[in-house]
Amino acid sequence: MVIVTGVLVALAVDQWRESRDDRLQELQLLESFVLDLQLDSADYAVMPTRSLGRVRGAEILLRNLAPQMPRSVRALETVDSAGPYPVPASDEELVDAFRQVEIDADLDVAQGAYAYFSAGGGLRLVRNAMLQRRIHEYYYQVTVNRTFDPVVASALEELRRRAHDLGLGIADDDARRIREALRGPDAEPFFAALRTVQSQSAIQTRISRIMLGRALALLEVLRAELDTA
Repeated sequence: MVIVTGVLVALAVDQWRESRDDRLQELQLLESFVLDLQLDSADYAVMPTRSLGRVRGAEILLRNLAPQMPRSVRALETVDSAGPYPVPASDEELVDAFRQVEIDADLDVAQGAYAYFSAGGGLRLVRNAMLQRRIHEYYYQVTVNRTFDPVVASALEELRRRAHDLGLGIADDDARRIREALRGPDAEPFFAALRTVQSQSAIQTRISRIMLGRALALLEVLRAELDTA
């Protein structure tokens, strides 16, 4: 009887230690997600500024140098939030618009914690089933939305090629040369590429805003979970 009792006590101690270790690992996991989401939310907050800069720059170039061309298909609220648009634009405004439309669209989402723990089955440590599901859903949306980044990058590359064909470079600061090139007979392919960049940048703006909201919401839930630990 004494031996049996001793074995049961030993098993209980082992289970307690295992439970304690699992809880400590869970807290470390949640803290890792908090750090990643802090980085994500900062990036998602900056991205609309970049994409709206492209929307605004494209609209300034279109209104000043290609007024006869049809407007891009885009969300009106996105374009409105990037205005107003100077017409006619000064040399400085035109040069700035030309630079804005070529700003890169890269977004580096922090997936280190999710990739590490999901690969090793570590997410099972998250005892809150609803929280575990929200983590999965967030990173699923991250994966889905990142497929759009190469689309924007490809459109920007095409725009740069068309600018190069007109003798213009990314850092071109000669307003007179920009005006002459974009008012010339060979500028239509550039404006076609520009309208594509503008419409895709408007979409990217909406995606970034949505993902910022999701990142902040998940961050709040994670912090609440840690506060109750």
